[in-house]
Amino acid sequence: MKEVDVIKLEDGIEYAVVQTIEKEGNTYLYLANVNDEKDFCIRKLIMQDGEEAIIGLDDDKEFDKALGYLNEIFN
Repeated sequence: MKEVDVIKLEDGIEYAVVQTIEKEGNTYLYLANVNDEKDFCIRKLIMQDGEEAIIGLDDDKEFDKALGYLNEIFN
């Protein structure tokens, strides 16, 4: 069984990293709530002050673009 990375977001909820995609200079993390399979989100991994930080996406347009990257992999 493959080991899955689990991270805790600012809301205190733990999410499993189900996919990571690097596109157009950005690294997108596709996350699923470990306790609620219907809860899915996308975050961006950035370097901030020399350390990795996970932030939300800029807007709905970026969310749609990131979701499209995921669809490219599975279609």
